[in-house]
Amino acid sequence: MSTYMMSASWLAPLIQAVEAFGVDSKLLLADEIRGRDLETPGTAQLGYDKISRLWKRAAALTNEPAIGLVAAKYIAPSTFGPLSFAMYASRDAMTAMKTYAEFSGIGSNVAIWRLRQTDEYVELVRQGRAGTGAEEIKDAVAAALLNICKSLGNPVLRPSYLVLGRKAPKDVSPWTAHFNIAPKFQDGGGTILRFATDNVTIKNPSYEPEVYEVCRALLDKRLQEVKSNSFIGIVNAQIIKSMEAGDLHIDNVAKSLALSRRTLQRRLWNESQATFGELVKTIRQSRAEHYLVNSDRSIEEISFLLCYCSVSSFSRSFRKTSGKSPSEFRRSAQSSQASAL
Repeated sequence: MSTYMMSASWLAPLIQAVEAFGVDSKLLLADEIRGRDLETPGTAQLGYDKISRLWKRAAALTNEPAIGLVAAKYIAPSTFGPLSFAMYASRDAMTAMKTYAEFSGIGSNVAIWRLRQTDEYVELVRQGRAGTGAEEIKDAVAAALLNICKSLGNPVLRPSYLVLGRKAPKDVSPWTAHFNIAPKFQDGGGTILRFATDNVTIKNPSYEPEVYEVCRALLDKRLQEVKSNSFIGIVNAQIIKSMEAGDLHIDNVAKSLALSRRTLQRRLWNESQATFGELVKTIRQSRAEHYLVNSDRSIEEISFLLCYCSVSSFSRSFRKTSGKSPSEFRRSAQSSQASAL
């Protein structure tokens, strides 16, 4: 049995897409789905192999290779519970993408999504962990992400660069029409959705900070539950503990977990396709942003708390990830908070 799982919430838009072609959904589900598979709406998961078969069957039943693009049209704010609610309630498309990258692991362990940012552009990058799977799923996720981002104040938003991690279809016109750009196709590779920074920082006219914060609180709780039961969560917790003790080093973390350095590195890569250094970098960035936005700690103090060897080292690393210096990031966050009041 596959250890890779995906949110069962994807079934609803897939069924709607199939029925829009006049196909009985019973033909799609056949004997794949049982009542117990959907006992907990919003949190139920299905094996990735099973979901892949359903998407491929949907494409065959409808004779529509771009069924993933069609299904994405049926994604609603309630489809994925707090995650989709939070994305639709985001201040702007940038915030929605950050939210997805941070919390997509709650509903699926099929892929890792990372946000990369420079002064000129922001991009979401998908790195698969469960083999190739159904190409239609990858289409649906990328198309849904664009649809949500377009709903947040910039209806003509389009990627400036797009790579879809799937085999190139015979007729690419449906993909070009949906994304308003000719995508590159990378069979078995990653997906990249890149946008110009100016185009994803337009404020959502219906932005409600309270709604977004409530959804984030629910997501934070669920994420902690997921992490507390995973190897990556245990390593993250030990990294933070070592950081707070001022002795952050891979050998110390490995020793505290009764593992050799090599075993720790191997398990991290097998389970997250990330190195120890990348994990530390992600934790440092997250905690740095938290301190800068939610405390009045000085840059020097934050640098010390995160175990950087110097303030300049901290500033270089932070700018490389966020595109801004710590001071610039703090001022920008304070300005955004003030404008939301």
